[in-house]
Amino acid sequence: MNREQIIQRWSNVLAYAIVPLLVAYAVIARAFCPGDGLPIDAGDEPAETFVQVPMALKSLASGHIPKINLFNNFGTPILGEPVVYPFAPHALSYAVFRPVIAMLVNKFLLAALTMLVLTLFYARYFPTLLSSACAFLAFTSPAFFYFFQNHPHQGALLYFGLVLLALRHFMEAPGGCAASGIQNTRTETMNTLPQTLGRPFPVGLKSRSIGTAEGERAGLPAEALAKAGVRGKSVVRRLWLGAPKRSEGGSVVSSSVSWRGFCFYAAVSVFLLGVGINGALLGTAFIWAFAVLLGWQKPKSLLYALALWIAAFVTVHPHYIEFFKLAAHSARKDLRYQELIALPFWNTIKGLVRFSPETQIPQAILYYSWPVLLLITAGLFLMLRRSSVARLCRGRRQESPNRPHALNHRTQVRNETGQRFSLGLKSRSIGTAEGERAGVRGNFGFDALGEEFQNPAGSPAQCGPTIGTATTETQLLTFCLGLLPFLFVLLCHLFPTLPSAIPFIRSTNITRFLWFSDIFLMLPVGWALHTLWIKSVSTVALVPSSNTPARRVRAPGLQDEAIELVGRVPSRGAPSRCAEEPEKSSPAHVPDQTQRRNRFWSPALLVVLLLSCAAIRIPVFHLLANLAETSEGWTHFQPYQFLNFMLPGTRLATLAPPLILSHDTKVNSYGILGSAGRSIILDGVFKQFLEDNQLIESAFHGMTYFFRPAPPEKLGHFGIRYCITTGPEDPLPKLGWKQICQERGGPKDSQWFLDESPFPVTPFYLIKGKAVGFLQEYVIKDNDIEIQVPLLDSPTELIATFLARSGWKAFLDNKPIPITRGQDCLMSIQVQPAALPASTQSPPPLRKLLLRYEPFTDAYLLGCPIVSLAAALAVCWFLRSRKLDGYGGTGITNR
Repeated sequence: MNREQIIQRWSNVLAYAIVPLLVAYAVIARAFCPGDGLPIDAGDEPAETFVQVPMALKSLASGHIPKINLFNNFGTPILGEPVVYPFAPHALSYAVFRPVIAMLVNKFLLAALTMLVLTLFYARYFPTLLSSACAFLAFTSPAFFYFFQNHPHQGALLYFGLVLLALRHFMEAPGGCAASGIQNTRTETMNTLPQTLGRPFPVGLKSRSIGTAEGERAGLPAEALAKAGVRGKSVVRRLWLGAPKRSEGGSVVSSSVSWRGFCFYAAVSVFLLGVGINGALLGTAFIWAFAVLLGWQKPKSLLYALALWIAAFVTVHPHYIEFFKLAAHSARKDLRYQELIALPFWNTIKGLVRFSPETQIPQAILYYSWPVLLLITAGLFLMLRRSSVARLCRGRRQESPNRPHALNHRTQVRNETGQRFSLGLKSRSIGTAEGERAGVRGNFGFDALGEEFQNPAGSPAQCGPTIGTATTETQLLTFCLGLLPFLFVLLCHLFPTLPSAIPFIRSTNITRFLWFSDIFLMLPVGWALHTLWIKSVSTVALVPSSNTPARRVRAPGLQDEAIELVGRVPSRGAPSRCAEEPEKSSPAHVPDQTQRRNRFWSPALLVVLLLSCAAIRIPVFHLLANLAETSEGWTHFQPYQFLNFMLPGTRLATLAPPLILSHDTKVNSYGILGSAGRSIILDGVFKQFLEDNQLIESAFHGMTYFFRPAPPEKLGHFGIRYCITTGPEDPLPKLGWKQICQERGGPKDSQWFLDESPFPVTPFYLIKGKAVGFLQEYVIKDNDIEIQVPLLDSPTELIATFLARSGWKAFLDNKPIPITRGQDCLMSIQVQPAALPASTQSPPPLRKLLLRYEPFTDAYLLGCPIVSLAAALAVCWFLRSRKLDGYGGTGITNR
């Protein structure tokens, strides 16, 4: 193993193992420091994830599909709720570990896997170390990393990256030739890691006798020609299920194609199940824009990808249907979110280069740092300059006459999928004065990037990272999916009233666009760094020598197949060229002044930029990783002593803002119902009713609310039996409440009071005239409520203090009865009298009333993934006998 192979191997280990593990450790490193502080959000996670996810998993383990959390805010649906997500792949850890440990495990694993997947994505464009740097910048972008603390958003970049890789993998030909309609060239003088399997696949160029008259006229003896000749031999990359098979007509019949399609289906399913609905909707827009840009000339491939996407969506479509129903009545649908996070104009501009949590809104930080912005600008400039340089290069090639000593051999390389690649290899005369001046001494020399290269479509030669066709994949992805979304978000931050006219955007934090656009916005960063990388390592020609190691180069047009040149890399030599240049009078082994400057300034500038990015972004990353802090005791209900005085199945109302202690949600874990509203899908009509009756106060910009002090009769109408309040004194006894406990606690060691209603209030009661009777025998479990109703001698109204949503069903003695929605938005059931038993001496029997929340039956929800899987398998089977666009067709290069 030579030196370059050792360096490449350790580069791969560093980029694909060490860096992801170090980043993942840095995310949770605070947990290993002295003290009880943990890098966990103290707000949403203890109040939402640590409560609702374990409860939902427990319900699932008992054989019921959780559809609603009956203990939170008068019944909060889980089906359609964009935050809970108990079916996410990373939610399984909560079934194994206690919540704080599960969160730390998830953060470590998801951080490491996200870095790995993003590095694989960028490895399609840049060397491995630069890919790792771009992955770090995208993952630690404050726009996303602030939300990495939250369960529904933790896997957004991981699952999104998996879909991008699977989509590209599906739209590529089995032999590795992209099915894209975009040409994108990557030229390297170093052996880099292919994007899929992580190791090079060299195409050996073996010598053969040429012996042409043209060669003899060029002064090449027969023996030299025998050594200098080449013949191409493609190496088939067996992806997953092996090489493609062909039918008699030449169409591809490949199990690999079917497997690629199934992997894309699986990635989409995981993405839809594991990412919150808001993030999934935004990510879907980026994914399909990526698909169109990748294969806009391949309608069949896009059609099959769409079919697989629809098959995956079948699994989750009930969740999305319920979400849009709930969102239509949400109290937040008219919220002008952008105006809440608005900053002064110049503060927003300064925030791009200066990280200041004191003057910035954490949920909407637009920060990149000046080195990253400089690299983005430089990369965009190089991308725009690329086409003009290509035209200049072509013009010089056309004007330059062929020199008599140069012999161009066109070696055709055919891989097993039928693509043809034309690689121009220039042989030089040996022993001539021109050869000596060119640095070719006694051996055959190759131009490092190829003197001439033509792809099957006849496009001009490519050379270096700044020369290519007019339209490239990297350019389109950068400008359409990176730059344009960034400019849109920046414009909305500078002028917050602008997005208020857009219904969907109005109530959404549009900074989340940057979660996905930052991935593509890092492409110009990698482009600029890659340009310096190329100048640092590609200033020599490839000339065979017994004293220098062989080098592989990736020829333009061969997507991931490296060309192993039969030659050696000299320590000194002529630079690589794309066009013929006049002969230099100076010896080739002595670099000219430009080469000397490039050899010094290019590596120096590359190192300075990388160190600048690291020196600025790593401290910001460390600060954001430890911005949220809490202890395990803080994640539980406090004061804990209050639990000894409250009966399970009764309802509590905390007369204080739900953030940060969140008594009303944390108490759900102990079987006690809560009243405060802090869900994204708060019912707008119910909230308006409570406000009109002056029963609640809004908090956190109107996104949450809590009950105000009121007489027990008034709050008993909503089934509230206990109240918690804080302050120097308890105001509730003056209103008729009975104080039963007081404790000190909370962030400021405040005084807390627990009061109980003088009435035996429960969530269910009968109304007969003006008389109210609370029912004491009931069971609340999973999606069902069972109530024992006494025999009645006349029609009576039964009130269940849960919001009357469209998914509720009622059964009295196993017979369905209607549910009406009262003016207070609670469920009202009219109970008709039943015949008395024949024996009057026995106690009167109780009637069973069953309330079940079932917008979709369990059979329907279980059938959705079965139908989805069957549809995906059918599409994959159909792919085996169909010829896709680009499969066995023309070769498109990939960068």
